[in-house]
Amino acid sequence: MPTSLAATTYSRLLQLGSGGMADVHLALASRRAEFQRLVVVKTIREQASHSAEARALFMEEARLSARLNHPNVVRVTEIVELEHGAMLVMEYLDGLCLADALRATGEAFTLPLRIRAICEALAGLHYAHRLADYDGRPLGIVHRDVSPQNIFLTYDGCVKLLDFGIAKADDTERATRTGILKGRISYMSPEQIRGDVLDCRADVYAMGCVLFEMLANRRLWGSIAQGEIVRAVAEGRIPRLDESFDAELRAIVDRAMAYSRDERFSSADEMRLALERYLDGSPGVGQVLARDIGDMLAATCSERRDRRQREITEAIQRIERERSEAPTPVVPPPTRPVHVEVPQAAALPQGLERPLGGDLEAQAPEERQEASSQGTGTGLWRTEATATKGRGLPWFAYALPAALLIAAVALIAPRLMEDSEALQAAATAEAEPTLHEVVVEVEPATATIFLDGTELGVGRGSARLPEGSAHVLRVVHDGYEAVERTFVSEADTRLAIELTPTSEAEDASAKASRRAASARASAVAPGAVGAGDPEAISEEGGEAAASESEEAEPSARTKPRRSSGVASGRKGADVKGAASASKGSDDVNCKPPYYFSGGVKTYKPECI
Repeated sequence: MPTSLAATTYSRLLQLGSGGMADVHLALASRRAEFQRLVVVKTIREQASHSAEARALFMEEARLSARLNHPNVVRVTEIVELEHGAMLVMEYLDGLCLADALRATGEAFTLPLRIRAICEALAGLHYAHRLADYDGRPLGIVHRDVSPQNIFLTYDGCVKLLDFGIAKADDTERATRTGILKGRISYMSPEQIRGDVLDCRADVYAMGCVLFEMLANRRLWGSIAQGEIVRAVAEGRIPRLDESFDAELRAIVDRAMAYSRDERFSSADEMRLALERYLDGSPGVGQVLARDIGDMLAATCSERRDRRQREITEAIQRIERERSEAPTPVVPPPTRPVHVEVPQAAALPQGLERPLGGDLEAQAPEERQEASSQGTGTGLWRTEATATKGRGLPWFAYALPAALLIAAVALIAPRLMEDSEALQAAATAEAEPTLHEVVVEVEPATATIFLDGTELGVGRGSARLPEGSAHVLRVVHDGYEAVERTFVSEADTRLAIELTPTSEAEDASAKASRRAASARASAVAPGAVGAGDPEAISEEGGEAAASESEEAEPSARTKPRRSSGVASGRKGADVKGAASASKGSDDVNCKPPYYFSGGVKTYKPECI
């Protein structure tokens, strides 16, 4: 006979984050009146649950997260089966994400403490990279979304790596959809932007970007538009720290952010050891521990912490008051599927005031919906386990909409169903992602077209791509010089590309070199940045695109090049040049190299 175990009820307290397909809540887990604890629950939205890709993505995150057990990685304590998927139950973290901590603490967050935070995060990252399956075979996990928003600092001195929502392991059966870059573009490595197969060194590059921002007190790319960032990184025009920084520290950042992954640290642990040696060799620093970070946070963010504690206390008191005042009729299980919503970010802890996790389709972080720090009322997820001999423990969960008295559901069921259907209809009415059609025509007509590594067609090809998504287009043909370019889907576009025969390659290359040299002479050097505004690191928005009249496409034949730094000591040195040095043309009509006709963006063949 199965043995019935005590049911666990999860009551929503506060909404911590909201992404494109998932929500994250702070919740109160109750098994008995005397057993309660704070947890973070991540659930998939009912609308997203109808997507096989979204469900597979969430279940893969659950599968990977359940295997991770390290002091520097957020811990998943339970996976609960729901009507429309699953719910991840994670440990509650009391603190701030790194981006918010930098903004809130200012100079109190000293250089040694910042480096210690990076070292702790690197330890968790290296653990995930080295994690093996039960048979000892390495899983080959790559996080793919390392950023200041996914590194969390607690008041008791822990540094945790969050959000394995878009992480990928070698044994996964899920393939990244053509044309979709998963993660934050500002922290993407060149190979991730190109759509290459990734290894742990892609995360090393991203961690180098985070370290850059912590040292310079500013965003790596400033307010540059994402399309310009994609082009700059693809061409190897990556910003560098200026000479005002310690040479050893600059060398560590430069190596982590090297264009070629073969020139980077071979592992996250190798980068951590280099930073540890720097700390050990720094005069007057002494031993710096993770608990020192917690002490600094507790001292500088006490008001923020107290405010959140009051919010939690009030939410718990509200739940207890509702339970004590409500009648206790026996409520049968729902007769129709209960809609539970899925989150996009891993354990979102206290103090996180923005949606947790990265965009699954590389949308700009500023486009994500801001979560209410006040929460959305209460709601319940109830799970009950049964132990059966020779079988696992199946879990069943029921969820009721927020802000309703759970015990009184039987009395207000008709109204509840009407509200549920109205909400469901409103969710369905939400606008679908805008798609733009790109049509590629090439000469000779027997050339093969590849989009993000997948063959698109021969001579001509077309695709419908989400707005704001970045892509890599490549055209090849025997006897001709291959053409490769990056672009961002911004409007319906027609591309006409004419390949250069190899017999003419040298002349074309020389001509392109002269144009590139002229462009570089007139462009601002991309690299050197000094200390800037710590506010900028935590703000995902503010990216300004170049005007149509100023924008120019980069040469398809420009080879990747790395830029050296320029004048040191400038606050927030202009990085716009890093993404603006682009193709010139002997023909003045190539500025810009395209035109709009009937709302379609068409590139001029003579300017390709």
